[in-house]
Amino acid sequence: MKFPLPQPVLQAIDDDLWILKEKYEIEFYVGRRLYKLISAPGATTDGLSKPLCLRMIPLLGFWLGYKLAPRELPAGWAHDQIYEAELLPRKECDTAFLWLLWKNIVWFVRRRLYYRAVRVGGGETWDRHTPRTIAASRNYNNLYKWKSGQWIEVEPPARNINN
Repeated sequence: MKFPLPQPVLQAIDDDLWILKEKYEIEFYVGRRLYKLISAPGATTDGLSKPLCLRMIPLLGFWLGYKLAPRELPAGWAHDQIYEAELLPRKECDTAFLWLLWKNIVWFVRRRLYYRAVRVGGGETWDRHTPRTIAASRNYNNLYKWKSGQWIEVEPPARNINN
């Protein structure tokens, strides 16, 4: 089955880490604003992390799927990169994730479950970011906003732990 969103080309580094092999671009909306994320080769992801508490429920762990499932991967990739680089406030990053899941035809219940998981569990990961990890991720990722008929690079927001 072909999905509407492009798939990033990844290579496994180990069981839980993949590296981007080719430049990857993906467009998404947050509210009425159209954004484009451009990731350079060398960026990494751990795939779609599923909370252990959900994976341990019989059949639910299987139903949630593989960490690099094609239907969820573009949303997971964009979410990881925007999160790690803090290119948008946390809530907007999570909203983009939800929109990308919708765009790639992820079933409603599954989409809402993923979204609730990042809203509830993502704060801990966000709080572990350091200026060094944020800068490292920004070396591979740029975010642009469509404005007045052209793409304009987004200035990342000031760090705010209350996002």
